[in-house]
Amino acid sequence: MLTVCFFRYLPMASLLTNLIPVFTGANWLAWYPQMELFLMAQGLYHILTYECPSPNEEDDNTTNITEWNHHNTQAIGNLCLHLAPNILAKVLLKTTASSIWSSLKEEYGTPGIAVTYVEFMAMLDMPIPLHEHPTPAFSKINAHFA
Repeated sequence: MLTVCFFRYLPMASLLTNLIPVFTGANWLAWYPQMELFLMAQGLYHILTYECPSPNEEDDNTTNITEWNHHNTQAIGNLCLHLAPNILAKVLLKTTASSIWSSLKEEYGTPGIAVTYVEFMAMLDMPIPLHEHPTPAFSKINAHFA
């Protein structure tokens, strides 16, 4: 009963944070969609895609710049809290969440030989039914090549 009461008063962000694993370098394919969804749920995903508004003399957009900087800081914090120390050291000097995200995606987002091998083995292990039409099995096999 104590845990139910405890979780009742935790903010939703705290509960969501616990669902995202720490990125270790080997779990990119599992980590990045969860991290993207977490940033979306927190209203911070736009920081990964939009640059900071540049100062404009005709139109006072200091509020927009301040808001963007605040969201950028939040996104950096959320990203860094979910990075293993060795990966955090690689991105610690980056100043925007989008640059952290881009460097992680560039370094870990391209499938290596291990991922290719796992996909190939999954394709080979796909059973083709004897007494059913093989089209669904072939579709699953083709999905490994996409």
